[in-house]
Amino acid sequence: MINLSITLPVFNEEQILETEVEKIIFEMGKKMPTVSYELLMIENGSIDGTIEIIKKLIKKFPAIIRAEYLPVANYGLAVKECLLQSIGECVVVFNVDFWEIDFIIKSLDIVKNEEVSVVIGSKSMLGAKDKRTFLRRSVTWGFNLLLKILFGFRGTDTHGIKMFNRKNILPVVRDCQTDRIIFDTELILRAQKVGLKIKEIPVSCVEKRKTRLNILKSVKQTVGDFFILFFSMRK
Repeated sequence: MINLSITLPVFNEEQILETEVEKIIFEMGKKMPTVSYELLMIENGSIDGTIEIIKKLIKKFPAIIRAEYLPVANYGLAVKECLLQSIGECVVVFNVDFWEIDFIIKSLDIVKNEEVSVVIGSKSMLGAKDKRTFLRRSVTWGFNLLLKILFGFRGTDTHGIKMFNRKNILPVVRDCQTDRIIFDTELILRAQKVGLKIKEIPVSCVEKRKTRLNILKSVKQTVGDFFILFFSMRK
């Protein structure tokens, strides 16, 4: 039985993918040597050398790494597949440039001992250290405020690193109607709506490379998905 699935949505990450994956495996061996885990990468639409690097990593760590490939670039769909394709009792969703093994250690304890279904690594709660640009911090603040007003969101963050009790979260995943940037948000809102126990813990967020997020394009996508989410959540 695999105790843990560490999952990574991957898109055009040739610059840092190999280094970061090897760091994750090294840190897991150092800090959590007795935990049985897999590292699942969901590649989605990369047009650089990412796929070749994934294949190289699988050859190097065949007992740990596996990958699935999506034909189009779609972060939300990749996160969804992380949860659907994983096999661990607990699933953590990292980004290639944003991960913490200490988050896994704390979250596993919370999930197993406090009957929590979702642990969110919050960049915004008291004790967190968000070292992103002022613009990105402001967008996060405004987005969370909107979620509180429109959906009664009780937390401080929906994006970033998370751990799930896979058995409890899968029915919620299958109910989600969006599959782009806002998928993370819908998943957390639906988990809150059906009464799953959610807990936030503070994390440190440091940008390891320049963001590739196009704020204007993301806002346009999010507005459309917000309408879908708003009405589907009220059915």
